[in-house]
Formats: sequence, C-alpha cells, structure tokens
Amino acid sequence: MQNVVVLGAGHWHLPLYQDALRSRHRVIGVWDTDPDAAAEAGADLSAPAFDTVADALAEGPDLAYVLGVHAQMPEICRQLIAARVPFVLEKPGAAAVADLAAVRDEAQAAGVPATVALVQRYGPLPRLLSQVGQMRHLRFSFIAGPPSRYTDAGCGWVLDRSVSGGGCLYLLGVHFTDLLRHITGSEIVSTRAARQYPDGATTEDYGVLHLETVDGTTATVEIGWTFPDGPVKRYVNYTAVGDGGHIAVDTRGGVELHAPGRDTAQQTVDVDSERSTPSSSGPSPPPTPRGSPACRP
Repeated sequence: MQNVVVLGAGHWHLPLYQDALRSRHRVIGVWDTDPDAAAEAGADLSAPAFDTVADALAEGPDLAYVLGVHAQMPEICRQLIAARVPFVLEKPGAAAVADLAAVRDEAQAAGVPATVALVQRYGPLPRLLSQVGQMRHLRFSFIAGPPSRYTDAGCGWVLDRSVSGGGCLYLLGVHFTDLLRHITGSEIVSTRAARQYPDGATTEDYGVLHLETVDGTTATVEIGWTFPDGPVKRYVNYTAVGDGGHIAVDTRGGVELHAPGRDTAQQTVDVDSERSTPSSSGPSPPPTPRGSPACRP
C-alpha cells in the first residue's frame, strides 16, 4: 500500500477521491492554503494536516494527489518534480495551458511520472459510441450548475478567471476533448469556440466547441453551468453518427441504437461519474461526494 499526500485538500473534488484514498492508499498527510480545510480533510482521512507543501513532502510520500487553486498547481507540481515524487493532477492543472505544458515538459525531462484523472474515457461511453462503427460525427452535451455551488463549497475562486483560468468550458470541456481523442485515436486539428458570460462575470457559464480530427471526424461539445440546483444534477446527451448507424445516450442513461435495416436496440447504463455503486456497463466510477451538493464536477 502506497504512502500518499493530498495537496490542495480544500478542492470541491476531494470527496470524489476519499473512498479510493482510504481503500487503496495510506494517507500520511494533507495540505491546503486554508488551514481549516486541511484540518477537516485530515480528520476525514485520519491523516495529519501540514502548514506547507514542503512539510508534507518531508514525510517521504510515494505518490501525491494535487488539487487546489488552479493558478497554484504548477508550483506545487514543481516541488514534487524536485523531490522526485510521482503525482496525480486534478484537471485543468493550471490557470493557463502554457503553464500546464511547462509542467508536463519538466516532469518528462526529470523522469517523474505524472497523470491526469480524465474519467469519461473509463466509463461506458467509449464502448457505447463505438457501436456505430467508423464515426463521422459526435456530440457531447454536459450542462451542470449553477455556478453558485462553487461559492457554497468554499471554492469561490473558481469564478475568478485570473486564478481558475476560465469557467465551465475550461473546467469541463477537457473531459470531452480527451474523450474524442481517446475514441477516435486521432489528433484534433481544428477548434472553434463560442462562450457566454453572465453579467459582470469573468468566467463563462455556457460554451460550445466545434472540433475536427486528423481522420475527418467532427464533434460538437456543449458545456454549461446553467442547470438549476435540485435533485437532478445535470443534463447530458451524447450521440454518435457513423457507417453503422446512430446512437444516443440521455440524462437517465437511456441508450438507443438505430442501425440500417434493424429494429431499434435499447438499453440503460449508468452515466453518473459520481456514483459510488459500480456500473454494470463499465469500470467503477469515482465515489459519490458526501456533504454539500456543491461538490460536483
């Protein structure tokens, strides 16, 4: 069992990690810029809270999980690279793509393993969407919200572009650009984007990406923070069109496959990446967050 530290423990995604941290690792320390958040996370994980990243690293961890304020994450990663500690980086990993690319290059040059948790590629979507054969077009809609949930979770900095890097498209769009590359195995060569901003906001609450890959596949990615707070957490709709037909997946996991000359095939899958109960259609998603409903992707 590896000894790990959690850096940036006040992040709203930490509850998604906690069950796996307890079952697969030995947590030997946590840190956050907010001492109260660090103390709370430490109590939940039965681990000491430290005042600085350096103090946590002095415990000699085998692995680090890096969360926290996006603008601060590259410097945390550099301390890990200097200490030669492998790390798992919560996306987006920086407030600017150039800063994230620099961390990637420095980790590679130092031979320090690093990875990013992009969960959609491990859920049911790759297998489902590939049923249409050679793909021509994909559409991913993921509308969560509202933005106030970040403030409610004590992470109001997310709504400040100078430290978060952007809004819903920046935080969530990466899951689906990664999924497009994973499904097609092809690089993205063309990107167009449109965003909408609430009055006075520096972060977008709605955005659309139009993408094209080297192999000619096109995709539309629609992301929002415009869904109302309530029992249903979000609206999702995923579709793929290919030489084998058309497939669609809806918010409740209903799947319809329309293939040439065949009756419509239907099934139900689990599309909630926060659920703690393993899905029968794919690998186990992260655990369901406890506490505030604001702790959602």
